[in-house]
Amino acid sequence: MNRRTAHAHEGQSMVLIALILTVLTPFVFLSVEVTERYYEAAQIEDALQNAVRVGVLEMEYESFAKDRVALASDRAVLEAKAAFIRNLETVRGLHETPDAVASQVRWTPHPEGGVCRFADGSIMTFDRPALCAEVRPELTGVGVGGWGNWRPLVRAGSALDRLDRPASP
Repeated sequence: MNRRTAHAHEGQSMVLIALILTVLTPFVFLSVEVTERYYEAAQIEDALQNAVRVGVLEMEYESFAKDRVALASDRAVLEAKAAFIRNLETVRGLHETPDAVASQVRWTPHPEGGVCRFADGSIMTFDRPALCAEVRPELTGVGVGGWGNWRPLVRAGSALDRLDRPASP
């Protein structure tokens, strides 16, 4: 009786392993896809934040003579856009060229401070010269999940660091 029972269950573990792998494999692919998509969005956010920091350093030097600090808005946007394009060259998963993505950015310079309002309703308030930007780039992901392209809202803002004057002796 034992021989017959043992022989009847031969290969049962192979069937169970095949069924388990059939269920687990899509979850592995899904986790790879989701992780890659969020990594791509983080890379673009870093590139945009860096570009905004570069742009906010463009000052109106004439304002220093008037004992105030102001952002040179046109130069700030040009420098930030150039930095953004350079930063995007190493980002993978972009559906378009770095130039095309950079042309979609909405730059908002605030020469003497102000409020940045983003498409998602969030705001950033600055009391000194600032530059804000937002973009919805089209990302492709890895493509193993069969999903279409993804368009996350990426936003960034930066202000000139405050430089306190040294106390007079």
